[in-house]
Amino acid sequence: IRCVGKYLYERGYISPERRELTVESGSGIKRLLLEIAEGAVQSVTVDMGQAVVGDTYTASAMGA
Repeated sequence: IRCVGKYLYERGYISPERRELTVESGSGIKRLLLEIAEGAVQSVTVDMGQAVVGDTYTASAMGA
């Protein structure tokens, strides 16, 4: 999902002034914060929410 944020910004789908966006995924709406330097995305932070371990979610659901 971080790559999606970088792609959208660098391809011009997102306003250059914008540093935050939301993306709807299979596991809900995720908030992305973009760090921009010299017109390129340097890093993307994603609020994945609280990790839930048990019968419903596994480590693979969190990208591990």
